[in-house]
Amino acid sequence: MEPRKKRQRGWIRSIAMMLVVCACAKNWIATELAQFVAKTVTGCEVNIESIQLGFASIVVDSIDVREPADTTLRQITLKRAEIDLSLWNGFRHGKWASRVLVSEPTLHLRFDCDGKLVSQFPKSEGESETSVSVPFHLLMVNDARVVVHQTDRRPFHIRGRFSGVRTMPALMSAS
Repeated sequence: MEPRKKRQRGWIRSIAMMLVVCACAKNWIATELAQFVAKTVTGCEVNIESIQLGFASIVVDSIDVREPADTTLRQITLKRAEIDLSLWNGFRHGKWASRVLVSEPTLHLRFDCDGKLVSQFPKSEGESETSVSVPFHLLMVNDARVVVHQTDRRPFHIRGRFSGVRTMPALMSAS
């Protein structure tokens, strides 16, 4: 066999092996990348158990966002988020996610003994326009909770079993 053809086959094998490794590790890569981006954008410690990338869906399991001032305290937790993607709706309406399902989100709010909010949230650096565009057609939230923590008091829990919001064509860009 010619040395040139031998080298080409070696390159083809190497490229094929890299593609197989990337295909097998795509969910791990997506998880690590999402944690990095979330930490960079929010300034908080963000842990994500796993992300499964499908052809027309994304499933995220166990999101845990910590308080920026004290990383031992949880700020937001989420058991699961499922996003159904639609190329058709994306090209037609600019809404790439046809459905977003959020399961068991919990928001922790912390107050001092005088009732002043201690929890710190990321500040929005977006444009200050009055128009807001919703990037999905349907949002469903299952078993949402808000936990209010106040110094020297027991936590107070607020729970909701189910809520759904469907964006209507007239409401897709609210002013």
